[in-house]
Amino acid sequence: MVPDETNMLGEDDAHANAEPTFDMRTVFLSKLSILLQEKADNSWILSRDKYCTFTEDVKKAKAKQKKESVEYRRL
Repeated sequence: MVPDETNMLGEDDAHANAEPTFDMRTVFLSKLSILLQEKADNSWILSRDKYCTFTEDVKKAKAKQKKESVEYRRL
């Protein structure tokens, strides 16, 4: 005779498995939208592409021998 799986799991575990699972991306995006609503005007969130562009610009500005005002602002 094979025991019933729900009896083996226990009552709490059986209810935990019955709840719907959330997609981690959905949870992340909902938390991000809350942060965006609460952020101050002097802060901003960068995309990965924008961040990479900024870091490349800073690296180029550091490497340049004769810097102009644009390079000094990036540093």
